Amino acid sequence: MKQYWGELLKNDPCYSSHLSRVRQDYSIRLNNDENQVVAIHLSEDWEVFLGCAIDSPQIGESFDRENLVLKGWALGKHSPVVEVAFFYQDSLLGKSIMNQKREDVSRAFPAVPYADQSGFITTLDISEIPSEVKLRILATMEDGNKVPMVTILLRSDILDNL
Repeated sequence: MKQYWGELLKNDPCYSSHLSRVRQDYSIRLNNDENQVVAIHLSEDWEVFLGCAIDSPQIGESFDRENLVLKGWALGKHSPVVEVAFFYQDSLLGKSIMNQKREDVSRAFPAVPYADQSGFITTLDISEIPSEVKLRILATMEDGNKVPMVTILLRSDILDNL
């Protein structure tokens, strides 16, 4: 086969000499980053939030399933956000209090006294969760209300034992 197709095979990025009709115990990696952020949907509930954002990870970035670091901020319109909780389906994966300094948010919202402490950071282990994960983040306001803030779609793009 190499004699006939030699030049084409040499330049074909998909060809591998390890793939054959004889063996079937191989796997294919679709890309180098097996875990990626596919989508981030921020709340558009402007009655509750002045703003919110996920700084890390961003869409297209890879992440470690055992140490998923989530950073962001949220600013309540009438009440400060005191805590954010991270859910997969109905399972609580973790919580983070709003204690990260955010000078950028404070500059953007100078009239809001609690804007400088509107950041959060947490690390989650999602290694036991299926390859496609819809992670929900709920904000707990100072008045006790729990409000959906962000939905993040995470995916592992590995196909094993084709």
